[in-house]
Amino acid sequence: MKDANTLIQQAADFIKTMQEDEGLQKELRERKIERTKAMKILHRLQKYRRGGIDFKSIGYTNKEIGWAIDVAIREFRKLNLL
Repeated sequence: MKDANTLIQQAADFIKTMQEDEGLQKELRERKIERTKAMKILHRLQKYRRGGIDFKSIGYTNKEIGWAIDVAIREFRKLNLL
């Protein structure tokens, strides 16, 4: 990407690099799976918080809920929202 002089070329080079690097693809898939699981947990917690279900119906442990909150905080920090 050193030789790229436009943002479009830099983006194209980045995408090409991602497609060629299997390790990076695996890491991105794992992060997506992690975020998806965290969102499911937080969604269930939100249903409980709003009175839609009782706490036992959430189906996740306190440790899993804490992990999901940690994932959400980490993602917000990456986006400079925290």
